[in-house]
Amino acid sequence: PDVWVEPCQSEYESLRARLEDGVHGAIDPYGATNPGEFFAVVTEHFFEQPHVLHD
Repeated sequence: PDVWVEPCQSEYESLRARLEDGVHGAIDPYGATNPGEFFAVVTEHFFEQPHVLHD
């Protein structure tokens, strides 16, 4: 639903900004390719490494 669009877009933009600043975190940089890949990468983390998304 639409309720997920804004938070996902915001986190996607935040990931891109961190990577541009040279800051690499737990989320695979490939997630910054586009919003669709961001959603796919984060969903993968949700199932395989949920502790990564805790914060």
